[in-house]
Amino acid sequence: MIKFKGCPKCRGDFYLSGDQYGKYFTCMQCGYHQDVVETKIDANAGLKIKSAPAKRLNKEVEAA
Repeated sequence: MIKFKGCPKCRGDFYLSGDQYGKYFTCMQCGYHQDVVETKIDANAGLKIKSAPAKRLNKEVEAA
């Protein structure tokens, strides 16, 4: 992968590379290296189930 004008030092182009220690970006023009930080995102992190309508429905069924 290439990030055009992504280098903070010279505004050169980054390319993605990796070795036994992990992935990193390297600038094609000046040789600047920047490590890539990988984060894991939980698939259900932002999901919340609203159960209030279900509770209200159960109360209506019990009352009848």
